[in-house]
Amino acid sequence: MNPLKRYAISVACFLAGLAAAEAPIASTLATGEAERLVGDWTLSFTTPGGAMKLGLTVSDVGGFVGATLDSSQQPEPRALETISKTPEGIDFQFEMPFGEQKLTMHLVLTESAGKLAGTLSEQNKIFSTAVTGERGKFEVAAADRANPTETQLKFGEKKVRITFGKLSTKGEDYPKLATVPDGAVFRFVGSRATKLFTDADLAFGDTVVKAANITPNYPGVYSLWLKRAGDSWKLVVNNQPDVWGTQHDPAHDVAEITLQASARTVGQEEFRITLDPKADGGVVRLAWGDTEWSTPFNVVQ
Repeated sequence: MNPLKRYAISVACFLAGLAAAEAPIASTLATGEAERLVGDWTLSFTTPGGAMKLGLTVSDVGGFVGATLDSSQQPEPRALETISKTPEGIDFQFEMPFGEQKLTMHLVLTESAGKLAGTLSEQNKIFSTAVTGERGKFEVAAADRANPTETQLKFGEKKVRITFGKLSTKGEDYPKLATVPDGAVFRFVGSRATKLFTDADLAFGDTVVKAANITPNYPGVYSLWLKRAGDSWKLVVNNQPDVWGTQHDPAHDVAEITLQASARTVGQEEFRITLDPKADGGVVRLAWGDTEWSTPFNVVQ
């Protein structure tokens, strides 16, 4: 595939792979350095795959600049964590998947006469395109948004993130869920296994899921599985993160966490996981069809 075409696809993949709505995060750049950019903007640019639009919201977060980036190809806005001032303008930095690698992207903007102008480029100038911006809220109808495949929570500098596949109640996997035998793990053909990344040790009651399970100074990385336990279910944590949904190996299980199941009043067609905040931790929620499973956790200090 032509590298520029591949780049355009990667832009779409980056925008589509973000799940939970995020509030802006304070950067190290004082708001006074970018005061003219504060507000809602609709950005326009062109890739080899065609024209694209993004929503940029720049905010004052306790005296420092915060920002979120939005697109119809992602479920909700994403917070941008690295923002700085350069001779060319205000630099909003983020990472973008490109095959097995991650590219560092720079959205550099200046304001003049109530409009934005600048560039979107890869750090090593593999690709660069002009960007323009008009004031105004970037609106996307819920029905037009991509379904989420990722959710995350931040606890200071530490992050907990879960990625999951695009499974539907209309697919071949969903009917198998009702026939999983007691003591067996639900296996599915429609996607890779659900994957947990954690910068912190997580306590699910007396069960602790450790960070750095693969190597020191690296986030904990696990696969997550549903296991039938009589009339209820458990969440299985497994040390093999990069496997398909059919490839669960119990020899690598490290924990089983009891889930609370409840009936949904509105069915969930697309399998979805959310991480909801609570004091000292969060709640993992899995929803599919007419059932929701959940379990709380605390971040180990």
